[in-house]
Amino acid sequence: MTVNVFIQNSDTFQGKGVRIGLQWLNSSKQVVRTDWSDYHNSTLNQWFNISVVGFCNNETNNEITDLQLLLAFEGSYSFGPLDRTYYDDVIMDRLVSVNVTDPTQPPPTTVKKDCDGFPAQALQVYWILKNHGYTDDNIFLMLYYKNDIDGIIDINAFDAYPNDLIHGSEPAVIDVANDSVTAARFKQELNVSVSGSFASKVKSNDYFIVFMCDHGSNAVLGDGNATFHFEADNSWISEFEFYNLVKNVKCARMMINIDCCFSGNFLNANQNIGSSWYNIPNCIMISAASNVFSWYWVNNQNPDGFAGSFFFHVFWDLLDQNQTINVAYNNALFFPPALPPPPRTVQMIQNPLMYDNMGINTTLSFNSEPPL
Repeated sequence: MTVNVFIQNSDTFQGKGVRIGLQWLNSSKQVVRTDWSDYHNSTLNQWFNISVVGFCNNETNNEITDLQLLLAFEGSYSFGPLDRTYYDDVIMDRLVSVNVTDPTQPPPTTVKKDCDGFPAQALQVYWILKNHGYTDDNIFLMLYYKNDIDGIIDINAFDAYPNDLIHGSEPAVIDVANDSVTAARFKQELNVSVSGSFASKVKSNDYFIVFMCDHGSNAVLGDGNATFHFEADNSWISEFEFYNLVKNVKCARMMINIDCCFSGNFLNANQNIGSSWYNIPNCIMISAASNVFSWYWVNNQNPDGFAGSFFFHVFWDLLDQNQTINVAYNNALFFPPALPPPPRTVQMIQNPLMYDNMGINTTLSFNSEPPL
């Protein structure tokens, strides 16, 4: 559900703010579960949107039969007879059906299906880096694609490459593939103290980029903190572990892209969650979503014609066109994926986030000086 909200306030707003919820009921009209959005209390005198996503997962003898939409306000205005909170454009979408029997694990892999999404997104970033002068010595590619039924990863149905594991006569150089793509190996390569690891080879004048795409969860640790998952063995890395590895990489600049559900937790979208990225002074960090689910096209058989992230596919496509990070980010925010009409923007669906500790997102691109 997505709702547009406007808080009209002439003075000071007190309290947590506005949130929305999906309340699932059984046949006796008892509440089975309520999924809430985060609180928002913007008083900038402009409309903003709030989104919440929940799974209709039935339990034996407690089947969900009804759904109530909740528009909640918690707080008070200190002054002003005209102070109001307005709600408009309440939109409901059914986005996907998945098996969530075990919410601590990622959704089950789509074995024997054309499931290009995650590897396609990683390959898109790989080939764009190659297009802009990065060599395979500069790139460490971990790619899991073993369950794709045809063994072909096609990023875009309309481009010249029907199989993006190879461009012309040039194959993608995959450093770690399939069953070896695990959290243990990922942590090893990000650990500067491990001799020969990728992170240990980063020099003080280098630009370090990390792009992560796969499943994410905020249920594993029990406190709402995010974990990033690896399909090969259902292993995961927590935001704490990731932070403690990356903060030790000594480089000139770094850009980190977290492309998974609940990826905003890596940016402290929920203000009481996680180690803060804000004290890494040379970092630009971008997440595919706030503390909500993020969405992918499983393959390119859709009106948009691409496989991969609703957000990062557009973001990296614009970087490839030498746009700045700021232009790429904002255009990707307002991109309307081919969902049932009227169109929803990516911002309305999953609310990506960016934090730039260097303040260079408006100038940094592949053809800036120094370049991305």
